[in-house]
Amino acid sequence: EIAGGSREESARILQAVLSGSGTGTEAGEEEGGEEGGEEGARRAVVLLNAAAAIFAADEAGSLEEGFEVAREVLEEGRAAAKLKEFVEFSR
Repeated sequence: EIAGGSREESARILQAVLSGSGTGTEAGEEEGGEEGGEEGARRAVVLLNAAAAIFAADEAGSLEEGFEVAREVLEEGRAAAKLKEFVEFSR
């Protein structure tokens, strides 16, 4: 289960996932018992949603290919850069 929270908490989590710095939880907070914990689950949700969007936009030939594109964008920091651009534009 992936729990939501306040807008501020959700924004912090999104920034943390996109920047690769983790979940955005405070130091000392529980991460979950299974491998990857909440961090892995949150990252997986972001990647799966992005993969579906990439595939639906015909930018990938399969969901698997869309997932790889999304993973590369996330790992290269391009997703975080786009979020930063969007935030600056919307101010």
